[in-house]
Amino acid sequence: MNIYSVCEYLGKKLGTSISCDFYHNIRLWRDWYKGYSKEFHHYTDFNGKETVELDRYSLKMAKKVCEDWANLLFNEKTVVSSTNEKADTILKKVFGQSSFRLGMNNLVERSFALGTGAVVLRLNGGEVSFDFVGADSIIPISFKDGEIEEVAFASDFYHRGKRYTYLECHLKDENGKYVITNEYLDDVFGVADLNTGVVKSYNTNSQNPWFAILKPNIVNNLNDLTPLGISVYANAIDVLKGVDLAYDNLCTDFFLGGKMIMMNETVIAKEEGGRRIPPQFSRKRLFMSMGDSIIDGKMYEEYNPALRVDENTKGIYTQLSILASLCGLGEKFYSFSNNEVKTATEVISEDSALFRCVKKHEIIIENALLSLAKAVLGIFGINAEVLVSFDDSIIEDKKSQREQDFKDVQAGLMEKQDYIRKYHA
Repeated sequence: MNIYSVCEYLGKKLGTSISCDFYHNIRLWRDWYKGYSKEFHHYTDFNGKETVELDRYSLKMAKKVCEDWANLLFNEKTVVSSTNEKADTILKKVFGQSSFRLGMNNLVERSFALGTGAVVLRLNGGEVSFDFVGADSIIPISFKDGEIEEVAFASDFYHRGKRYTYLECHLKDENGKYVITNEYLDDVFGVADLNTGVVKSYNTNSQNPWFAILKPNIVNNLNDLTPLGISVYANAIDVLKGVDLAYDNLCTDFFLGGKMIMMNETVIAKEEGGRRIPPQFSRKRLFMSMGDSIIDGKMYEEYNPALRVDENTKGIYTQLSILASLCGLGEKFYSFSNNEVKTATEVISEDSALFRCVKKHEIIIENALLSLAKAVLGIFGINAEVLVSFDDSIIEDKKSQREQDFKDVQAGLMEKQDYIRKYHA
């Protein structure tokens, strides 16, 4: 799918100009999310005789950072509920599905990688479901104060072996209610009349959007004219390069650091054809002929290069600490302490910077879930309060908190019934 052509088509259709200048950033972030940016990871080197093409080793830390953020922000303990019994039953059914939980977790990861993501509500035969859309398929049409109010979602669609562009627009009518239009475009962006069972236009009769936008809760410092967000590592590309340079150096040292024995040619055995072969033929890379040279009176010389493991490891973890800090995880998130890896819970309990970032990003997740929940309840004609609760045990040490609350009860600082309600309800 050519996003630039889609933007041009939409602009002509709606009689406006739709900018697509920002999408080159998304392509760059996608390369790092995959763990391979050709401009950086592919390079050439001159070995004294010829120029050779090489690829750097990669730790693929961009994806790891986004995975960790997704696990911190949305997991199986995130609950959408309501104080209204009927509404609560509907919300638990819709948002409790494993397909939604898996899709939402994946979307948070991709949103933090590419800067933006969207959840789109679907209604089929009275059953509610969701689609999860990546940043390179989202085209803002109208927005206010950085919030997208009207939007188009574009994606590839295959029908009987031929590729089309599927375009879904969520636009407001004169009453402020959302109308969803669907169309298929061929390879020259002409409208294709495909028999897919999808209606061309549907009026939701609701002012609540049937979509919700996700993005990291950080300011877009690359382009303040777009409502699209930026990747959580958008300002850490140089550090990602530093991580991979350090890791590549470690791997290269291991590759070049194999033991070698340089031998006088007369020591090497001959085979019938007169061709000399070293001992232990299956491990011949261990040996190298040094002609008729004799080094310090010896017919052979061992070469055991230093691997510099400690120096390389220190370099990698220095870069990882900087990366974690720039991505909001706190500089201790990827670290060793007392010869053991620190767990996420330990790090979060100690690192207030990470605590604040988690709470800040939860605002965006909560707003998206609340918006979707209101749209779902609106379909069933219900207007009720909606609550979103997150897994605070990721942030807090529950055992320590309970012990402290018990001491507060004993000291008269906490009511006994409050303690029972909190831990035994």
